[in-house]
Amino acid sequence: DTSTFAIDNVRLVADVDTSYGIDANIGVQYDGTSTNNIDILAASLSVDVPIPFVSNAKVGRFLAPQDRAGLAGDYGQITWNLPTVVSKYPSVNGYGRQDGVAISGGIDDVVAVPVDTGGVLGDSVSLNYTVGAFQGINGGDDTLVAGRVVADVGNLNVAFAFQTQDDAFSNGRDFFGWNVDGAYSKKIGPGTAIVNAGYYDYDLDGASYVPGTGQNQGNGGYVLGAYTLDAYAFKVGALSITPQPFVQYQEFDFGGTRSGDQERWDVGANFILNADTNTKLTVSYFNDELVGDTN
Repeated sequence: DTSTFAIDNVRLVADVDTSYGIDANIGVQYDGTSTNNIDILAASLSVDVPIPFVSNAKVGRFLAPQDRAGLAGDYGQITWNLPTVVSKYPSVNGYGRQDGVAISGGIDDVVAVPVDTGGVLGDSVSLNYTVGAFQGINGGDDTLVAGRVVADVGNLNVAFAFQTQDDAFSNGRDFFGWNVDGAYSKKIGPGTAIVNAGYYDYDLDGASYVPGTGQNQGNGGYVLGAYTLDAYAFKVGALSITPQPFVQYQEFDFGGTRSGDQERWDVGANFILNADTNTKLTVSYFNDELVGDTN
C-alpha cells in the first residue's frame, strides 16, 4: 500500500511424509481481502501406487495439472509473481488449486537422443505425466479434466498441458485450454543461464470475458531470461547472497467478445539467500499495458 504497511498474503503450509507410502499436505492462507479471513488453500492425501508407470494417486484440493508457472506457485517464481497476463487457468480462489483426484507416473530413459549435443542436452528422454478429474468450474455439473505430460532431456524440460470441461459456462458453452512450456538452464561462464517460455490458448466457446476468473478467451505467451551469478556471491554476516538478474515479457491477445491485447515487461533481480529453500529478496520494475491503459 502506498501509505500504510499491509499484509497482502500469508500462508502456512505443512507436508506430512510417512514411511507407509501415504503422505499429506495442508495449507491455509490469508490473502488480504475483506472476504477472505482464513481460507483452505490446499488439503490432500497422496498414496504410492506400486504398479508400472504409475507412482501415486492423490485426492483433495491441490494444484491441478496446468502450466509450469502455475505449478511453481506464487512463491516459486523467478519473477515477483506469476505471469498472470498469460497464465489464466481457472482455479479455487484463483490460486491454481482444484478439488479432485489425480494419478501421476512416468518412465525414465524411454528414448535415446540420436546425436551428441556436446553437453547442450542430455543423452536420453524421460517422460512423466499427471492426469486428473476435478470439480467443474462455475458450479457446473460436468467434470473438469486436466492433464500434463513432461519430457526431460538433460538441461531441457518441455511440457504440454490441457484443461477441458463441457457446459462450463452459461448457454452450454464449453471450456478448453492448453499450453506448451519449456525451461532450459546451463552453466555458462561465471553463472547459470535460465530461459523459460510458454504459449497458451483458451477457447470459451464464445462465452464472455470475465477478468480474474480464468474465463479469458484468446492466446498468448511469455519468455523469461535469468542469469544466476554463482561466481559473484557475496557474504553479509552469515548469509551468502547470490545475485540473479532477470527480464520477462508477456503478451495476450483477447478473443471472443473482447478485442485488444495486454503486454507486460518485468525487469529486476533476485538476491538469493538460500537456493535450497528459494529464500530471496526481489527488487523489480514492471510496465503493464492493458488495451491502452498503462500501469
